[in-house]
Amino acid sequence: MLKVSVLITYLLLKVIITLKTGHYSREILIIKHSLNLKVTLATVNGTTMKSNIYNNIFIFCYRVSFLFVVIVLLVSCKTKNQTQDINAVKTTIIQTEKDFETAVKESGIQQAFYDFADTNAVIKREDDRLIKGKEQIKAYYQNPSYKQDSVTWKPDFVEVSNDGSMAYTYGKYVWKVLDTTGKVVEFNGVFHTVWKKQADGSWKYVWD
Repeated sequence: MLKVSVLITYLLLKVIITLKTGHYSREILIIKHSLNLKVTLATVNGTTMKSNIYNNIFIFCYRVSFLFVVIVLLVSCKTKNQTQDINAVKTTIIQTEKDFETAVKESGIQQAFYDFADTNAVIKREDDRLIKGKEQIKAYYQNPSYKQDSVTWKPDFVEVSNDGSMAYTYGKYVWKVLDTTGKVVEFNGVFHTVWKKQADGSWKYVWD
């Protein structure tokens, strides 16, 4: 938008110079011919007069102004629609996080992390270990100890890519485990999850 404003200001300055000097710059000549503006020059007593220059300049300024208004309206509409779309995706991501958490409670950690994983998902766990692939993630959570664990979380921040195909969240989680005496031990931390939109419109995590 700034570039358009600068261009229009530049061209209007050229118009003013043309009116004052009677000399057509290269830019004005190009515009004049492209807009089919015909300037009629009349000769009176040996002096060249500009007969229709003011009407032509008025038409030129009107067309440029109209074009500028159209551009502003189009950009404004696009920005508004894009903002609405992004906000809608953010709402979907937050709901997906809630559904993920609910699935953990109802189906268990192993099944939930499998169901919500993208085919090529990667998770980072203890000692910076990377578990790559949906099937490997399921195998990782086969450890019987995870059947007794529970985890809750809530995203504090959500961001979405401009095209609405990727998103990421982060927030706090509480992981509860049973120690050897049967006592519940809590681990608090911060999670970071990257989500990818699937072909069917659903969202799966690709990083956690």
